[in-house]
Amino acid sequence: MPVALPSVVPDRSPSQPSGGLKTTASTIPQPEQAHFRDDVGTVPDPPDANERTFLGYLRTSLGLSMLGITVAQLYRLQHSSNPNPTLGYFILSKPIAGIFQCSAICMTLLGAIRFYRQQQAMSVGKVHAGGWEILTVIGLVFLIYTDEGQLVWFGPNVTANNFKWQLFDKEPTLSYWSGVSSNGVNTGHGYSNVTLLDSGYNVRYVVCPNLDLTIPGNETFDCQADLHECYLTDRNTIFITAYNATQTDLTAVNGTSDGWVFDYLSFEIDPKTGKVLFRWSALEHVPVADSHELLAATGNASVLYDWFHINSVINVGDHFLVNSRHTWTVYYLDSEGRIDWRLAGDTGGDFGELPTEGTFRWQHHPRAHNVTESAFDPSLFNNNNQALDNSSSHPTSALVYRLPFQPTNTTSSQAQLLRHLTNDPPLFADSQGSYTPDLSTRNQLATFRQIPLIKEYGPTTDGSDVRWTGRAGPDNGTQIYRGFKEVWHATPAATAPSLAVLPRDESAGGVHAAEGYYGYVSWNGATDVSGWNIYVSEGGRGGVKKAGEAGFRGFETRFEVPCWATGVQVGAVVDGSEVRRSDEVAVGG
Repeated sequence: MPVALPSVVPDRSPSQPSGGLKTTASTIPQPEQAHFRDDVGTVPDPPDANERTFLGYLRTSLGLSMLGITVAQLYRLQHSSNPNPTLGYFILSKPIAGIFQCSAICMTLLGAIRFYRQQQAMSVGKVHAGGWEILTVIGLVFLIYTDEGQLVWFGPNVTANNFKWQLFDKEPTLSYWSGVSSNGVNTGHGYSNVTLLDSGYNVRYVVCPNLDLTIPGNETFDCQADLHECYLTDRNTIFITAYNATQTDLTAVNGTSDGWVFDYLSFEIDPKTGKVLFRWSALEHVPVADSHELLAATGNASVLYDWFHINSVINVGDHFLVNSRHTWTVYYLDSEGRIDWRLAGDTGGDFGELPTEGTFRWQHHPRAHNVTESAFDPSLFNNNNQALDNSSSHPTSALVYRLPFQPTNTTSSQAQLLRHLTNDPPLFADSQGSYTPDLSTRNQLATFRQIPLIKEYGPTTDGSDVRWTGRAGPDNGTQIYRGFKEVWHATPAATAPSLAVLPRDESAGGVHAAEGYYGYVSWNGATDVSGWNIYVSEGGRGGVKKAGEAGFRGFETRFEVPCWATGVQVGAVVDGSEVRRSDEVAVGG
């Protein structure tokens, strides 16, 4: 049986058409449409949700403890007449049960620490989007999998974010940010680098800009790119964001004249040379008074005012589209960085009053579509909520407009609302999230942050035609920053297939299982494997010889090992040819 992601559950009715892969009775075909997802940890909410999250830690702790007790009891019963003295069930029962019990204790402590840190942050009007206690539990990971829930690639074991498929030099490229995420009351951004991978998972470029930033606490980092954006342009450059601690006048928001804020910067960089081609500062172009974020007890050198919160930057030709979550505004800049116009979620900005269903707040992920000389269709993920401004009257939605490049007046609405996707029942994502309205199938894709769902919709304008739903974990226990669905073909260049050979009584479980061995083969990241050639050796007689074949059965394929074999090796078959072999593994070794 194929090994699927245990936390991703496809939910599709048989009558609904699929925008992704089909399966046959014998194999899972190549993932021509693959989902790309980057996950992070537990999500902050208002005070009552903070308590519910702590209860979630306690429930998880109890579950781990009960699992440890179950393992101890059942494994002790699995005492075969010929036990493995090193790795048998009976021998392993106590240490494995002990690990679960220790994990349960640690989970309770981590939950208590998170609860305390969150309460402290909310007392000064801030929230934590993550921290070391979250990374301790599950870290930040990125995955590629098919829409049947089959794992394709589990990314490197690094702290990472903003994982996506893009084109660079007209070649399919994977990009991700990896490094240090900020903690404490100034949480919500990072300082590190962006990595670009080719279709062999080789590192093409590492973008490591030293931007001469001022960082709270006088910390220093060799690479200073923020985690929110790493957008590759059609001119083979990359846009990144950065957070710079800056002193400024905050009297317009009832602060001091010498307050402290984050200045939100955007840079266009050549990944090949590291040269900075363009710089834009929010503080130089947007009044702090435009912010909807409460100043509260922030605005000092210890707790900086997060007034703008840049989370998306792209180019539209030689112009730029910049998104500010906390001013509820999308800015259209000219090639010199001057603001041509504003699309404001509450007032409409330079486009006049927005349609009732077209207003937005705390938004993410604007992208440009159907660009012509006179107009284009921007899409965005309308959170409509944030942690301290979360109301049942503000459900999350996804929006697409048609806008002229040059608004002519603000007395009448010039923003045409093309799509307004909602969910039944309503969803409330209080930060992060993504929306792609133009999959190759004409379907649409959205993710919802602390509600860790990936939803694929048909080409409707209201979201009523849900074709596929994947879940990455429990609500408020896992979050998805952004998710994508793209065509991806890859053959790992630096790794070989992984092979394990285990006795049937251990792999199948129970003392009554048949004697002999099973082989288990997988190749992390390989998308086009159609089968496996099985090679065996017998007592060192002339090396390995082909003994048979096994069809591809998902991320991990199990096969029977001939009873006379002393060693096993497998070869991956792609397009009818063998492309790579595993190491030889001893049977019973």
